[in-house]
Amino acid sequence: MRRSVLLSAVVPLALVLSTHSSSVEAQPAHSSTALRARSTTVAHPMTPTVQEDFSSWSSGRFSTDDLWQKNGDWTTGWSKNRILMTNARVHDGRLDLVSPGKVQQSGEIQSAPKAPVTFSYGYYQTRMKVASTSGVCSSFFFIANDYGLPEIDVEFLTDESWLTSSSTGRVHLSVHKDNGTVRDYRVVDLAFNPSRAMHTYGFVIAPNAVTFDIDGRVVWRDALPTGWAGGVPHGFIMANIWTGNPYWGGGPPSHEAVSSYDWMRYYAGATERVLG
Repeated sequence: MRRSVLLSAVVPLALVLSTHSSSVEAQPAHSSTALRARSTTVAHPMTPTVQEDFSSWSSGRFSTDDLWQKNGDWTTGWSKNRILMTNARVHDGRLDLVSPGKVQQSGEIQSAPKAPVTFSYGYYQTRMKVASTSGVCSSFFFIANDYGLPEIDVEFLTDESWLTSSSTGRVHLSVHKDNGTVRDYRVVDLAFNPSRAMHTYGFVIAPNAVTFDIDGRVVWRDALPTGWAGGVPHGFIMANIWTGNPYWGGGPPSHEAVSSYDWMRYYAGATERVLG
C-alpha cells in the first residue's frame, strides 16, 4: 500500500483480450508503448496449498484453521485510518471488508504470522467484487514479513470515473522491489466494471518476474532480470479496504462501502499460472 508517485502506463484489458496469445511482455514502468503479445505456458491443474473459502471462521480474530487473522483494533500512523476487526465480516461463504461511511475506518485481513504455511514464490489468487461506493481503495496484495519490501499490489480506486460505468473499470498493479528504490507500476483498463460482479485476480511471484492475470488472462509480466535483492521473498497475503487518502481512492465514503471476497488461494512454488 505504498504511495510513491510514478508515471504510469495504461494497458487496456480489452486490447489484451482481443489478442490470440495469453500473455504480454513488460515494458519499462514509465512507458506508454503498446504491449507486444506473446505466448505463455499455463501449469496443469493442481491443488492449492491454501484455499480459503470463508465458509467458517471463529468469532474472534483468527480463522478456525489458524491460517488467517482479522487486523485491528488500531489507528495507522501515516494516514490516521482506524482499522477495526468488526469491519472484517465473514458470513455466508464470503469475506466483506467494510468502510462504514463518513468516518476514516477500514477493514483488513492477512495470513497469520504463526500460520503453518510459508508464503513465498508461488501463485496468489482471489475472486472478489470491489466496493461500489466512491471514496475507498480495495486491495489484494503480498507484503514482506516485516511489512516492508517487497510488496505486490492489486488495487482499485473507487473515486475514479469508471465507478458509474456499466462496462469499464480500472485496476492499479504495483511491484515494490526489495531494493527500496524502484516501484514498477501499471494501470490496466478493464472491459467490465469490477464493482458489479465477482472477478478473479492473481499474480505469480517467481525468481525473475511477477506476472499478473485477470479472469485467467495475463495483463502484465514485470521482468526482474537480476532477481530479488534480498533473496527469496517471504511474507503475508493481505486484503483491505482503505479510505481517506485524497490521492489514492479518496474518501471517507458518504455511506457504507463493502468489498466482497469469495475465496483466496495460494499455490506454493508455482512459477507460472495455474488452471483452477
